[in-house]
Amino acid sequence: MKPKLESRAAPVQDQPPHSNPATRQGRRRKGVDEKATSPNHGRDLALFRPPEPCYDSISLAYFVRRFVTPDAGDGFPGHMTFLPELFNQHDHGLLEAATLSVAQMATYNQYGSEKLMVQSYKNYGKAIRLLRDIIQSEEQVTDDRVIMSILLLCTLKDISGHASDHFNDHASGLFYVVEKRGPAQAATNVGAELLFLSLIRLQSHAFVHEDEFFGDPGPIANAYGCFDTLVSAYFLMAKTLSLRRALISCYSRLEPESSQSSNDIPDPERVIAECFETLDEFYKWDMEAPKHWQAVFEGRAPPTALGEVGSGSAHYDAETACSIILIRSVRLVLMMSLIVYHKKLQVLAGWEQCNLPHNVALAGCIPMLEQDIRKCIDDMLSAVPSALGDVEDPSGQRSSICCDGGAAVVIVHSIRLAASCAYATMEQCRRAVDILSRFSSGIGVRSAVGAEQSSRKRWIWVQEQAFLGPTALNTLNSGRVALGKPPLGLS
Repeated sequence: MKPKLESRAAPVQDQPPHSNPATRQGRRRKGVDEKATSPNHGRDLALFRPPEPCYDSISLAYFVRRFVTPDAGDGFPGHMTFLPELFNQHDHGLLEAATLSVAQMATYNQYGSEKLMVQSYKNYGKAIRLLRDIIQSEEQVTDDRVIMSILLLCTLKDISGHASDHFNDHASGLFYVVEKRGPAQAATNVGAELLFLSLIRLQSHAFVHEDEFFGDPGPIANAYGCFDTLVSAYFLMAKTLSLRRALISCYSRLEPESSQSSNDIPDPERVIAECFETLDEFYKWDMEAPKHWQAVFEGRAPPTALGEVGSGSAHYDAETACSIILIRSVRLVLMMSLIVYHKKLQVLAGWEQCNLPHNVALAGCIPMLEQDIRKCIDDMLSAVPSALGDVEDPSGQRSSICCDGGAAVVIVHSIRLAASCAYATMEQCRRAVDILSRFSSGIGVRSAVGAEQSSRKRWIWVQEQAFLGPTALNTLNSGRVALGKPPLGLS
């Protein structure tokens, strides 16, 4: 008899009432309805919202990438090269507040978002309070982080478009800190770069206010100029501002409403002689600079003689190109000041004074000065593509976006100077205006254009260009570029 096989199927059991599929579906619908009406439903959904972006991190990354120059390692001053080393993300001090303020404003100009602008102004207010406390207590006033913070606040003026507010441009605080730090600050790469950027700012302020007191604190540039060709260029800037002020005093005394005392007026013959001696120093600088570049800054193409920047085939790095633009802009100021003095003399002075030997000699040099002025402007405009990284380097690479903001901040007012010059050709004016438009719209340096009409008359430079000829008036009336801004960087 065969054994009986037992079935392997599981015994059938009675299903509970809730196991019915229809019943389960009904319960699921009921659970959904209950969850939708639950007071905690909104909080449950909030857990799945995407996190808000960290505006601080985004703005810092953008600012460093576009406005901070990488360290080349050869000691050539860049634009805030050492900011990443000095910045401490875990600290909430002066440098951090100033950095966030300018970074958020730069990011706002490029991408929008009112929140960035509001946060920028909040951080600016915090930085001002902290800076005031440091200066009043004189604690850590000579620290690199303090002077870097002031330079950042100056940069904010250019990026926000409020650089025309020259009575609140931090020049006094910057002058005080630079003077406190003394000549020893140039002994380190960090200190040297901060010093150069500070001198550019202070000389810009001195140009606007016709006050050479701010031109060379210390005087540091004068002390170091005989040892370093690059520093000597800044000494020539300070010297030019002083001579320009002397020339203005010489012709201002001839104005009908002048109240100048004869004791306050320098000797015109001596001033004119010093101006031409300084022009000779500019020519000597052009000759000496290549030797210095080859000896100290190996691998960088050296500056060339006046009028040869655009015609040469050399590739300039961004820092050298900015240096060329700055030194040419100062040379331009000196030559224009001589021409203004000569033209004012023709209008205001008598025949006898115009025929004095030194004035006759100056009149004979006017055609040469006019020609050199246009050469200066050509060199400045030709160096801009290299300064912004638009030109391919020897390896065939371009860096148009990276760090073009740092160069724009340094040279923006020099380009404004070229755009407003009465002796610039219409083609030069057009090129300069196009560059300024790119600075403002493409890079976000709002001070490149759009200064208030009412504030233009405060600068003597504007009055001089309007006096000299129709070119400056046509540029002014076109409304395409705001005149009267200082050369040599931000104020």
